Amino acid sequence: MKDAKNARNYIAHDAGVEIRHEVGARAVSNTLLSELEGAVRTIARANLVVLYVSNIETHEPNPRIDYLEKYVDRVVDWVCDIEE
Repeated sequence: MKDAKNARNYIAHDAGVEIRHEVGARAVSNTLLSELEGAVRTIARANLVVLYVSNIETHEPNPRIDYLEKYVDRVVDWVCDIEE
């Protein structure tokens, strides 16, 4: 599970940073950003499933509902926030 989490972090964060540097000073195309946002949103939703299953297996409590409700949007914002 730790390796999967690290791989997810690479795809969700490091790859996004690499794209940001690759684009450089050029404006990020809306299509690229939309595709990245969709992929990140999918990964974040899947991560919530993994979180629930792993907490069931380890008998750990799930995070509070307010954290869970905002989780996907926070992840998308974290990865897709392209500074212009």
